[in-house]
Amino acid sequence: MNNTITVNSSTARKDFYDLLNSAYLKNQTVIIKKSGVEWGRLVPPKTSEDKFMSYAGFLTDKQADKMLKLVKSGRKDGSSKKKYLANWK
Repeated sequence: MNNTITVNSSTARKDFYDLLNSAYLKNQTVIIKKSGVEWGRLVPPKTSEDKFMSYAGFLTDKQADKMLKLVKSGRKDGSSKKKYLANWK
């Protein structure tokens, strides 16, 4: 199935909201052309959930525990970025 729409720039300007909805809700790529030359694209957002779930089971329990200990020890060093990290207990 082809999920691509091609429109000229004046149509894109006039129907921007509808094209934005097509990209987001219908997962379609919108190609915007001016005088037959591609000037831009509206692309659907990538879902990070799919990528995140692809790492499920990536580490063994032993490796995960080792990594957790390493992260906790790194947070104890008073790092200036510590406040941005999740609070693991």
